[in-house]
Amino acid sequence: MFTYFKKIKRQPLVILLISIMVYIGNVMSASLSDAYVQKKPASQEKKYAGSASCASCHNEIYKNHIQTAHYLDSRPAAREFIKGSFAPGKNKFVYNKWMEVALQQKEDRFFQTALINGIEMQSEPFD
Repeated sequence: MFTYFKKIKRQPLVILLISIMVYIGNVMSASLSDAYVQKKPASQEKKYAGSASCASCHNEIYKNHIQTAHYLDSRPAAREFIKGSFAPGKNKFVYNKWMEVALQQKEDRFFQTALINGIEMQSEPFD
């Protein structure tokens, strides 16, 4: 019987020690992983070559690539690439009598706007 009570008193201590070890392990692994991440200089983060830069060496692949759905769907959001009209009266898709989506141009950006009962609920840019 005495050994049973000894185990009960040790058990919370063992759980506490295991918890502390797990916590310290997590803290150490998080700090180590941050130390090994190489951060790019800000000047390199904004560089983008684009598909056309590949054309000089891979012309046939480039010609095929610019015809794919992936290339056509990942172009910048511009009036000539967005399917649908921005003209008033022709710029809405009606889901039902309560819900519709309108294409809108605000300054130089293009938006899809969700309307419920004619009230704007959410508006997000295409890009």
